[in-house]
Amino acid sequence: MSIKILKLITNEELVADIVVRGSSVTLSKPFLLTMAKNPENPSGELQLALFPYVPYVKDHTIDVDISNIIWEAELPEGMIKDYLNALKMLSITDVSPKPPSTNFTNPVNIT
Repeated sequence: MSIKILKLITNEELVADIVVRGSSVTLSKPFLLTMAKNPENPSGELQLALFPYVPYVKDHTIDVDISNIIWEAELPEGMIKDYLNALKMLSITDVSPKPPSTNFTNPVNIT
């Protein structure tokens, strides 16, 4: 497992289990890292928050072209624990990356 933070050219920062595959990076169980207000804190201070990123994709796995990544970095141990806890809370317990699907025999028509 290689849990890291990535910054995309869209300015999104994602936490995910990553695997580099040639010119792309497979992101397994990606979460968006952002600042959010804590509703339990009356002062309205911002804190780091994790939100599921594209939670509707099969196997919770996406591929990102490496040219769309600005940087990647290791996470502190505490943030890794927060990420794993978020996966458990959402019942996304299998954190091993899966190879990307190449089965395009049933295209979806969007009208």
